[in-house]
Amino acid sequence: MTVWEQVIEALEDIEDRTLIRSLRDRIAQGPVTSGSLAWEDVADEW
Repeated sequence: MTVWEQVIEALEDIEDRTLIRSLRDRIAQGPVTSGSLAWEDVADEW
């Protein structure tokens, strides 16, 4: 069971890294192109 949990954790880490890379590229395109929202526009929702 411990090995299985380690495998799952490793796969989740890989998935997280992939997501971070894709978001970093998207954000680098700029706020308009990436579809980002201005903090001022959504701050009240938090």
